[in-house]
Amino acid sequence: MNVDHSTDMLSLYPDEMRMLREMFDCALVERQWSSNCQAAEALAAKIVDFHQTGVNDADDLFTMIRRF
Repeated sequence: MNVDHSTDMLSLYPDEMRMLREMFDCALVERQWSSNCQAAEALAAKIVDFHQTGVNDADDLFTMIRRF
């Protein structure tokens, strides 16, 4: 991620953009499962765990979501 301080514009690297997309997709899955709160909470817990353990690769996150 880079910030152009002269314009305060933020630019993201391709992997960072993919990670944002995967997080958005994850939120959609959670909403679809809203009738099943336990599944949604389990998925959210997995995402938080991945983030806290330093996983920041979009492919790893997407793989985890698909397996879930």
